[in-house]
Amino acid sequence: MIENNEELKKNVAEEYIRYVSETVKKYSEVNRLISKENEINPVDLNIALASYLETSMAIIAEYQRSKIEYYEISKEYEKWCDEKFIDCRNQMLKDNDAKSIKIAVKEIEATLRYQWKDEYYKRQDEVKSAEYRVSFLRRLVEQYKKFDQVLVTLSSNLRQEMRSISLPDRMNKDYSDPKKEFPQR
Repeated sequence: MIENNEELKKNVAEEYIRYVSETVKKYSEVNRLISKENEINPVDLNIALASYLETSMAIIAEYQRSKIEYYEISKEYEKWCDEKFIDCRNQMLKDNDAKSIKIAVKEIEATLRYQWKDEYYKRQDEVKSAEYRVSFLRRLVEQYKKFDQVLVTLSSNLRQEMRSISLPDRMNKDYSDPKKEFPQR
């Protein structure tokens, strides 16, 4: 049993950080553009452009899956709270004269949280963790949409660079005489 609410908060934070790290690592490996030499390789750029749709669909699918998971966890949490609320209220009414007392909702909720504190906070943390994952993935989807523009800009810049170095002219040039290539001044 976890008695310490701080420990639960720490577990939620650690689980969220682990999830974010794994997700970022997974999707950043797919679209890594900068080489070890700190350059953008045209082949890697083409791979990123070609795989953009597939990666985007995977991120969106993960986002939708996490939304469904969040909905299911929330529904389970609400169901559990409702059951415990009714149990608490019935027990409180049974312990007192049911006709002469009106129990406040806040009092019932406080009793519920006290009697089932470990289970209550564990379930609440599960809901929060699922909510954080959905929020993170929503931001990731938005960010990936912006990455589309980065890819287009990089592709356009690379095309301009390739045109400016005029590769066909250099391929036909005679490099057999180094003095022609690098004249002395």
